[in-house]
Amino acid sequence: MRARGRSRLTLIVSLLALAGLACSLPGQAAPTVDPNIVALAVQQTLQASGEGPSGPPPATIPVATEAPSPPTDTPLVPTPTVVHVVFPANPGGTTSFMTDRSSAALAGERRSIGDNLDTNLLERPFTANVMDYRGYLDINRGELSIGAPWIYVTFYLEQAPPAGTPAFYGVEVDIDIDGRGDWMIVGAAPPTTDWTTNGVRVLRDTNNDVGAAHPMASDAPSGGNGYDELVFDQGQGSDPDAAWIRLAPGSATQVQVAFKYMVIGSPNTWTWGVWADEGVNKPEWLDYNDHFTAAEAGSPTSGTSNYPIKALAAVDNSCRWAVGFTPVGTEPGICPVPPTPTPTSTPTTAPVDRQPPSVQVLHAPASIFEFITSVTFTATAGDNVAVTRIRIYVQGPGEGSPTLVQTCSNTTTCTFTGGPYSGGQGSYFATAEDAALNLATSGTKTFWAAAS
Repeated sequence: MRARGRSRLTLIVSLLALAGLACSLPGQAAPTVDPNIVALAVQQTLQASGEGPSGPPPATIPVATEAPSPPTDTPLVPTPTVVHVVFPANPGGTTSFMTDRSSAALAGERRSIGDNLDTNLLERPFTANVMDYRGYLDINRGELSIGAPWIYVTFYLEQAPPAGTPAFYGVEVDIDIDGRGDWMIVGAAPPTTDWTTNGVRVLRDTNNDVGAAHPMASDAPSGGNGYDELVFDQGQGSDPDAAWIRLAPGSATQVQVAFKYMVIGSPNTWTWGVWADEGVNKPEWLDYNDHFTAAEAGSPTSGTSNYPIKALAAVDNSCRWAVGFTPVGTEPGICPVPPTPTPTSTPTTAPVDRQPPSVQVLHAPASIFEFITSVTFTATAGDNVAVTRIRIYVQGPGEGSPTLVQTCSNTTTCTFTGGPYSGGQGSYFATAEDAALNLATSGTKTFWAAAS
């Protein structure tokens, strides 16, 4: 019996050793050894000798599975965290400003006046084709303030930017005063009055092709690449604090952009203008009047062959004004002289003329019982400072829309005689503006012409 027990013990040890050897053979992948098989073999050996327990095999022992291979994908590079050090404050006294024509008075008629595609002066705060008015794109004034190290620019708009609009507001800088923009600081419509770099970019024209062959004039179609270098992108760049945007505290219809003076090279003299754009949003296409022909762009002026606005829609820009010098009026893109902005040496804001002129218009003769061969239209206007321009528009009987028939400058009275007209009812109105580009529109009146 003792010899038999030693034989059984030797067999059991051999089984266990074999299991262990199978796990460590050199030059081979280690197989997975199921401990349940080893346990069953030991139990059967003992039962065969009459010393092991009888009955069902032991409960199954969980088998360890092979550990998964580690992932081999390239690890993701984390996005750099933008850490801001210097923040803008609030604008101080106005250094330079310009005014821009408002289209609010004519918005209900789905038209504007003052747009000039040929000279890159755009007044198009309307949607394409339908001509729905977008007051948050309608700039009526731009102000620039310098407070080291910042340049502050405030956009005065007719309406507050709505949440989620893709509009951007841009400051264009011409540092060599040749009519070609050199820098463009643009920002997405800001949601709050907190300064943010989100949606703010600074772009530069590296090959001097903004404006194409003839700066400010239309060269369409032209294939330049406009502002082709992205210098700052939402905090990414050599200076994470280079440019910011916000809604002005206390006024949702004002947008403020701040950028460091050194971003544009700290020039002593330069010109600047402002943009609002929700339609094209492609700085690389500037100037837009070099990219779109007149037929492609359409027109906001009713009664013209290119009306309504087409591809070049939902955009407004201003003329340019000076920093560091007094313009004489011959600088490319410069605003009319006067008005003269606040001198750069004066830290206070000059009074602003916001009072529009008054204008009325009449026609003669007024009786429909006379044989009418011609009709004379007379517009009179007045202003608290001076009337600079009067325009008369007439729509004769059977004609499609009012047409500009007369423009008079630097006078308070303007007259136009038209006809003969076909029999029926016609209409007419007049507009007047002052040196500050405040605009007034008379009510639309009717006249009757008797057929001959």
